[in-house]
Order: sequence, then C-alpha cells, then structure tokens
Amino acid sequence: MVKGDFEAQKEPLEKLRAALVALKPGSIEDLGEDLKGRLLTLLLRVGRQGKVQEDEAKETARRKALEGLARVWLALSDNRRASKALQTAGLEEAAAALLDESGDWRAKVALHRATGEIALAARTLEEEGELAEAAEAFLEAQDGEGRLRVLVKLRDEKGIVQALDALPKDSAEEAAVRHGILDEWAKVLTERKDWPALARLYQGHGQHDIAARAWEEAGDFRKAMKAYRQVGDAEGHDRCLQRLVEHHKGKNDMLGAAKILASAGKLDLAADTAAEKHPEQAHRYFVEGGYKDKALELARREARKAEGHEDFKARATWLERAGDFISAATLWEGMNDLEKAQRLYEEARAWEPAARCAEGRGRLDEAVELYYRANLPEEAERAKLLA
Repeated sequence: MVKGDFEAQKEPLEKLRAALVALKPGSIEDLGEDLKGRLLTLLLRVGRQGKVQEDEAKETARRKALEGLARVWLALSDNRRASKALQTAGLEEAAAALLDESGDWRAKVALHRATGEIALAARTLEEEGELAEAAEAFLEAQDGEGRLRVLVKLRDEKGIVQALDALPKDSAEEAAVRHGILDEWAKVLTERKDWPALARLYQGHGQHDIAARAWEEAGDFRKAMKAYRQVGDAEGHDRCLQRLVEHHKGKNDMLGAAKILASAGKLDLAADTAAEKHPEQAHRYFVEGGYKDKALELARREARKAEGHEDFKARATWLERAGDFISAATLWEGMNDLEKAQRLYEEARAWEPAARCAEGRGRLDEAVELYYRANLPEEAERAKLLA
C-alpha cells in the first residue's frame, strides 16, 4: 500500500479484514512470526498517516482508510488499537464504545482527555470507583454538580462545603436537599452570614429553634419571635421582642414600639412607651389592660397640660377621662355640643344644667323630667307648656 494514497488503501484493508475473519485468530500473536511482523508493520504505517490540511476530500478518504484499519484490528480482537484508529479518524464515540467493550477504562479515560472531553473522563473514573480522581476531573471540567456528587460518595465534608459554595445558590440548595447534605449547606450559609436563607432552610425542614436564631441574627425579629413561640422558647421570644422595640425606639417611632408591645399582650408597657408622644393610644392601652389608676393618672396629667390651650375639644375629652364631668360638660356646652354636655351633666348628677341642655336641644320631655329631678317644679311646668 502506498502511503498517502488513501483511496487505494481501502480495498486491500477490506480484503485483509475478510481474510482474518476467515482465519479467526484470537489475536495478532496467533499468527506466525513472519506474518505477524509484516502485518504489524503494515498496519502501524497506515495508522500513522497524518491529517491532510487544506484538502477536505483527501482528509475524508484518510478517515475512511482509518475506519478500514479499525475493522482489521477488530478482526484481530484488538479493541484498543481499533479504538485508537477510530479516534484518529475523528470517531471518538465509536472509539469510546470499543474501549467499553474491551474493559480498558484507563484507555477510555485517556481517550476522553485527549479529545478534550474532561467531563466524560470524570464520569468514567466515577463509574470505575476512582472517586478522588473523578472529583479532580470534574473540577477540571468545571462540572460543579458532578464534583459534588462524587464528594458526597467520598463523604468528604470539607470538599462538599467547598463544592456547594462554588455552585449558584439555587442549584446548591437543590443539590443539598437531593443529596441529604443540609448541614453542609448550612455551613456555607453560615460562613456567608446569609441568615435569611439559613433560617428559611431550617424552617422549611421543621427545625424552628435553629431557624429562630438565624432570623434573630438576620435582624428579622418578628419572624424570630414567631419561631421562638413555635418551640416554646419564652426567653428567646422576649429577647427579640425587646430588640424589636428598641429598634423602633432608636428611630424615634414610639408608637410603633408601643404597638409591638401591645400585640405581645404587654399593654402596660405599651402604654408607658406611647404616653409621652401618643397619650390617646396610651390611655386606650391602659383601659384595655384594666389599669384604671394609670389611665386616670394619665388623663389628669393631660387635662392639666391642656389648660389654657385653645383645643377645647381635646381638653374636654381629657377632663371627662379624668372624671371631671362638670368641667368637661361646661366646655362642651360652651362649644354648643349640648348632647355631650347633657350626658356628662347627668353623669355628674347635675340635673339643672342637664335639663337646660335638654331644653336647648328641643328634648322637652327629657327637660321636664330633669327639672323635676333638680327640684325645680316651676321650670318643669314651664317646659311642659312648651312641649
């Protein structure tokens, strides 16, 4: 066979293959020394023919010749050399398949590396149980999930943490759940100080105690309080409550702080917090909590502060809350709100001014009754006549 004349090589190679098939040798070693030497020289010469540049037709013919060479090696049961010929012909998949049949997985790994298929080399190493080497190959191939899978098999905790850290966050979390390596993923999140993600991770798996601490670290005290409640940790709950209250106080949001305390059932503390800037809200908290004395004290203080102010409605309201019904009623009457004035006069059992307010409202039947209560029968009779 003439070197470089690829078209002319195809027919002799096919005849040689057919002859070997008929002979059925177990290997080239079964042939006589003379025939073995000449045949080996011939076949190696065909296999060493280099790639043809800038002549696609001739390069195609070269590849066909190499396929013929591979068939000859197969007839000699030499899968490794057949695979080498196929690889040289650019038929890497077929070459790899032959190596699979031969069981020469090291040659298969070398083939994959030679063709730049590092991930396939890594997968072969994994299949053959060479896990440490496979992990390095997956790293070289930039196949993070493959590397993680192998490291899980190796139980390499440090390597698992590093592999998870290298993956995109969503992919890492999915892989952690899939492989049952949540503790290692938690270490990654802890190192990153990604407390919200860590809290969601543990919360999603029912570990509310750890989730609570993570929410607290994240500064999400409301979620931390909820998680602490779920595990019955009153100390943790109250600590987060106080931190949340202090957070609002730090922003001068006393009403927000008070509302948080009130939502936790601490109405006395809520009222004390709101009292200076939001006395109305504070008074409501005292009343709702049954702290009558504190509510009365607050009302009296606010009534005194309102003296001399032109906001008569606010002053009247605080006087009423302080129990000074006469003074409050007088203010309402002066503002011509006779209904409120009458109600408060009646609360104070001041029947005459109450009757006067009722008469002013046109409620003559009520005025008659109230004049009688005031022991003013003449006024009562006069009101009757008007009715």
